[in-house]
Amino acid sequence: MAVIDMTQDSHLTHAIWNGWLSQDVRAIIQPTSEAEVVEAVQAARARGGKVKAIGGRHSFNNISFSRESTAGRGDTIVDVGGLRQVKSIDHASGKVCVQAGIALHELVAILAYHGLALPNIGAWMEQTLAGVLATGTHGSGGRYRGSLLSAFETVRIVDGTGTSRALSDHERGFLNLGCFGVVTEVTLACVPLFYCERQKLLVEVDAAIDNILMHLHQNDFVDLRWTGRLRTGTLTTWNRTERRPSLLDRFRTWLEGYLLGAVHVGLANYPYDWMPQWLSNQVFAGVGAAYTHLAFQDSQVDIWYRALTYNSRAPIAPHDEFEFAVPIAQAAACVHDVRRILAKHPQSAGLEIQLRFTGPSRLGLAPNFDRETMWFNFNQFDRAGTQSLMPELTAVVLAHGGRPHWSKNVPDDFCPRAGYGHMIDEWEAVRRGCDPDGVFINNWYERYIAPALTKNS
Repeated sequence: MAVIDMTQDSHLTHAIWNGWLSQDVRAIIQPTSEAEVVEAVQAARARGGKVKAIGGRHSFNNISFSRESTAGRGDTIVDVGGLRQVKSIDHASGKVCVQAGIALHELVAILAYHGLALPNIGAWMEQTLAGVLATGTHGSGGRYRGSLLSAFETVRIVDGTGTSRALSDHERGFLNLGCFGVVTEVTLACVPLFYCERQKLLVEVDAAIDNILMHLHQNDFVDLRWTGRLRTGTLTTWNRTERRPSLLDRFRTWLEGYLLGAVHVGLANYPYDWMPQWLSNQVFAGVGAAYTHLAFQDSQVDIWYRALTYNSRAPIAPHDEFEFAVPIAQAAACVHDVRRILAKHPQSAGLEIQLRFTGPSRLGLAPNFDRETMWFNFNQFDRAGTQSLMPELTAVVLAHGGRPHWSKNVPDDFCPRAGYGHMIDEWEAVRRGCDPDGVFINNWYERYIAPALTKNS
């Protein structure tokens, strides 16, 4: 087990992926077995310390941070990235047992080798399975196919008492938000390997959202996106196919990836701090128009995980995100209201808006719990220029019943009690059963969850 200890003369930092939030910590531990996780949790508990598990560091807030100590330093971080072994594969049933620290990009390649796939996947593959399960990574559906979370069948954790065990059926009925323990191993229900044919269409956004139910029922997977005030966006659909990718498909995918990579290199190196806002507005409007109108519109076939994830051959430019699960019945009204706000502000060119769709989740505190959902995602590339817009935009989405994605930015005016009712008390009862001494409690929990537990309405 790799252990890095904080001393008086050293500086140990845990940061999220974009580098915009960080925390000094006492130690980062990377176990390679469940027994080593038990050892780390029991040691922290014995000294009265706190523990927080991290995976791909792919959150946009401090949900993965340990609670700050009186010295202004977090306690112990358990990096599950060393738990990445595939324990067993049952080809007949599609059941795969795997350690939960494996990253999605590594897992999907192993599954493909064995002729298997996950039912869905998000835009990126840097997350670990533990992180997916903690925060509700969902992907996008069309004909209301299962989300990524629907693949999880059994879950093993090391709980707050330092005990390794499987979560019960009742405990697995809740999104754990990293507060139940360190997830060490999962069993996945996989599906046979499949390929997807992708089609991108230039569309009028308002008309596309008015007809979104038609698109969802006609296609296996659907995504709608645009930038700022643009009237035109891209509607991307994917459908399963028996056809394998041709050489032309592979070339188009390769070329598109490098072109998108060049866009992200440019965004990452753009001199935000000293460029006047009016010029930034023009630059981002031009980039958004080019990004939309130069999209590859010919159909392309690829293996499922490359087809459904974002195709960039360079790291994604640092940005911030707000994302909300909106009831599908409110989807069109919500989008139209947001677009009216965007149309009034030239700086909205620094926002990319992405809409995805899933069926209902049965996990308590999942944002799409018990309802067909449109996921409304704001990607802030011009963070400084668009920050003043976000309170007005997020207020509109919340007014349409949106529940925030817990690992993205959560608006200050969101009330978990209003969003989830008494379910939040049921979740808290499960959390206390898994962690009676609050070993996994952190500042994020105390900011967003704890206040809701003291309110009865």
